[in-house]
Amino acid sequence: MNNMVNYYRLIGAAFIAFGAIGIICAVVLHIGITLNWIWYEDFRFINVPAILQIVLIVFIVLIPIPSIVAGFAITKEKEWAKKVILVLCIFYLLFFPIGTIISILTMLIISRESQENNSSINGSEAASTS
Repeated sequence: MNNMVNYYRLIGAAFIAFGAIGIICAVVLHIGITLNWIWYEDFRFINVPAILQIVLIVFIVLIPIPSIVAGFAITKEKEWAKKVILVLCIFYLLFFPIGTIISILTMLIISRESQENNSSINGSEAASTS
C-alpha cells in the first residue's frame, strides 16, 4: 500500500503543477487580450468581445482550480479526490501531449488500485464463506 501513496503523491504533484500552469496561462491570456497583445498576420490586432473574454477566462480557470484542490487532496489520500481527478482526466486528455500522458497514467493507476481492492474484497469474502 505504501507504493500507492507514492503514486498518489506523484499524481497530486502533477495535477497541482498542471493547474498552476493553467492559471498562469489564463492570467497571461487575459492580460494579452486586455492590452491587445494578440494579433495576426500584418500585426493588426484582433478585437475580442468582452463577453468572449469573460467566457474564455472562466472556462480556463474552471479546470485548474479543481485540479489544484484535488491534487492536494489526493496527496492526503481523500477518497473524493480520486473521483474528481478522474473527471479532470477527461478534460486533460485534450491537452496533448502532457495532459494526455498525465491522464492516461492517472487512470491506469487509479483503476489498478480499484482492481486490487476488488480482488482483495472478493478474496476475503470467499475465504469467509468457506
